[in-house]
Amino acid sequence: MRIFASLAIALLAASTACAHVGYKIKMTASYKETKKGDASFRNVFVSGHAHYPNGTSLLVMIRPDKGPYLPMNIRVTVEKEEFAAEMGPWREGFPAGKYVCEAWFEFDRQTEGVKSLLREEEEFQKCLKDDPEYQEKYKKENPERYEKLMRQIAGSGRCASSKQFGTCELTIGTADDAAQSGEAEKAFLGDRADLVKDMLTELVKNYLKHSDPNKGADATAESYAAWAAEFQAQIGLVDAEISGRLREMVFNARKGAYDTLVNSIMALGDLERIMQAGLYGEPAKKLAELKAINDKGDSTLDKDQKRRRDALKRELAGAVEDRSACERRLVESLAETRFGNKGLEPAPARKKKYVEELQAEYGFQW
Repeated sequence: MRIFASLAIALLAASTACAHVGYKIKMTASYKETKKGDASFRNVFVSGHAHYPNGTSLLVMIRPDKGPYLPMNIRVTVEKEEFAAEMGPWREGFPAGKYVCEAWFEFDRQTEGVKSLLREEEEFQKCLKDDPEYQEKYKKENPERYEKLMRQIAGSGRCASSKQFGTCELTIGTADDAAQSGEAEKAFLGDRADLVKDMLTELVKNYLKHSDPNKGADATAESYAAWAAEFQAQIGLVDAEISGRLREMVFNARKGAYDTLVNSIMALGDLERIMQAGLYGEPAKKLAELKAINDKGDSTLDKDQKRRRDALKRELAGAVEDRSACERRLVESLAETRFGNKGLEPAPARKKKYVEELQAEYGFQW
């Protein structure tokens, strides 16, 4: 990701302040950015104390504190009640903001040797779920932990000791850095959404020029093909730019908007090919053939000609449906990018209205 100057400075001073939640796991995390030649690499280092036997396996993860993300993760082993994880290096950038690091213990993921040692501990011999005497003892010794475990039991129906975790926060950059980064992403996506719409306007204009019965001498199959080659090349460049920018970030809060924008670009390319075929490809030839059959008059047609006429009608109706579906996909993707629930400015009512506006502007029907 392109890093702003202020963000680059802030990243080097990433906070390691943590809020420990775990009873058996306490941890801290730090962020480091290093340069090797012209390349930059990012790492997250997690270390902590874990009250488990040697050889216990923990799953260490990092994710932004907001949004549904698939976390980055790595499995580590506890030795002398300590663990450490190095996550990365990543060439991709980390947007400024708050991140959550977690270390998860799962009893079922341990080796038989570790399970045997764990069963010697009271917490793994008894279960709060069905041992009132143990509940009372636990509540007196660790009331905060007791409340947490009982909530877990109520939710899962299982002994809470089978899964335990610790967590801490990691802050990269400042609040201003995060705001600037977010606004930059929003501006980038908004500009590219405008570009896709401008290209759609150009496509429809060129199509109407070539479909005009009184079209000029410059509206030929050859001239359209040359124009289409340049148009598709431009689509490829825009797609590569958007996809490349998305790949430059480890996490992206606006991934949903990126995905729908890419969908609109793909639909734009498909629509151009459908329009070109309608002007100069097989659908155009079939339409001319159907017109010639109809011009003869129904009473003069034999059975084979009627069957051919009906087949042509079905095939052309299918082509119309394909074009309508492509137009709809393009328009709805653009609307989703701007006003969908993961778009730039989520607004369900505005999204619906925007679809209607684009339909009317380009004469699309579905």
